[in-house]
Amino acid sequence: MEEKLNYWMIVAGGGGKVWSLFKEENIACIDFDSNLSNILDYNNPEELKQGKQRNLFIWKFAHDIKINDYIIATSGVNKILGIGQCVKTYYLDETKTEFKHCIGVNWLKVDGGWEYQGKKGTRQTINWDRNSERINLYKSILNGTYRKNIEKVVMNKNINDYLDKLRKSKNLILRGAPGTGKTYLAKEIAKELTDGNEDQIGFVQFHPSYDYTDFVEGLRPDSNEDGSIFFKLKEGIFKKFCQNAIDSKKIGGQDNFDEAWDLYLEYVNNRDEKEYLTEFSYLTVNSRNNFNINYETKSQGTVLTKSYVYELYKDENYLKQPYYHNQGKKSLKL
Repeated sequence: MEEKLNYWMIVAGGGGKVWSLFKEENIACIDFDSNLSNILDYNNPEELKQGKQRNLFIWKFAHDIKINDYIIATSGVNKILGIGQCVKTYYLDETKTEFKHCIGVNWLKVDGGWEYQGKKGTRQTINWDRNSERINLYKSILNGTYRKNIEKVVMNKNINDYLDKLRKSKNLILRGAPGTGKTYLAKEIAKELTDGNEDQIGFVQFHPSYDYTDFVEGLRPDSNEDGSIFFKLKEGIFKKFCQNAIDSKKIGGQDNFDEAWDLYLEYVNNRDEKEYLTEFSYLTVNSRNNFNINYETKSQGTVLTKSYVYELYKDENYLKQPYYHNQGKKSLKL
């Protein structure tokens, strides 16, 4: 089984002051009390006597970083200076007067001007990084998609800012030269606002000939069966959208009829007992799209279709086939 690789953030001195040393010697190193000898010679973290918190991360630096683990050199909480992999575990470099506690590193990416985004880095000199947001950021640097990742983060921030404004003012105007992403941004804001439910999104592109009759309602030519032409009042996109909003409000904003139908169909099909609609009538499954309505009196039953129940679902006053209107309403309640 392949061993899991860890990610370690190491501050290259305050403000990155020893980053050049890291690069030149292909190392990452730390520096504390000059009396601190080879860390591997100590029996436990407490013997280091550098303070409780420091004892722990110094100990991890010497004992837990393994070959091929990823090393992220930082200047602190904001900048990522470089990313590499450990090629030599902890050793004490006696030739140095400071920063002599070292590991060998093959630096893979350096000096790219990278910065932490939402989740900042830490001020702690050594940190085992398990934050998924930061790890994804490191991966984007290594695979060359960092800029796209940043653009996505910035876009998400913009969307959240616009959403706040839209919720307060109920309208939003985006302006700018053609090709600057206004349409794309508008669609992304709409998706975020509706949790990705595109049935609740309407897109209208105005042009000089677009008028009230297109947008709200107006007379439109239509034809009879004999081919004669007449004018009929038809709804425009805005009026249709308003009606959709009214309809979706009744069902919580989403049309989950298909899911509910399938679940009820499966329930009826798997029941050991009859699924009664009334004292003398009950349902059985005819097909994926139909129920049979059967009667205890053995009189001829009827078929309750999915399409009819859906019309009742949208409008309880739907009466196209009144002979099983009550059974349809009953099945909806069940």
